Amino acid sequence: MNAIGLVCWVQSQWTEADARFQASLEIARQLGFPDLERAALTNIGNVQWKFGQWEAGLASFQASYEIASRLGNRRGQAVALIGIALIQRANGKMG
Repeated sequence: MNAIGLVCWVQSQWTEADARFQASLEIARQLGFPDLERAALTNIGNVQWKFGQWEAGLASFQASYEIASRLGNRRGQAVALIGIALIQRANGKMG
């Protein structure tokens, strides 16, 4: 689901991408796959950023960061921090 969501993202099919990422998040949580959960949250945060949903996007990126930290996934941490910065900048909270 997450990979299909990425294909939709590349094709600018934002709503379909969001639906796929949400489904991926649900499956990851049901099956107990935290790294997939982290990736889905990052992708959901990107869609929320695209739609101007600042608070929701920030929450998604923060949750992704927390999971990445727990897993010791430094790349995941970095990606989540970049997302947080994008949200803060788009929301006028950075220079």
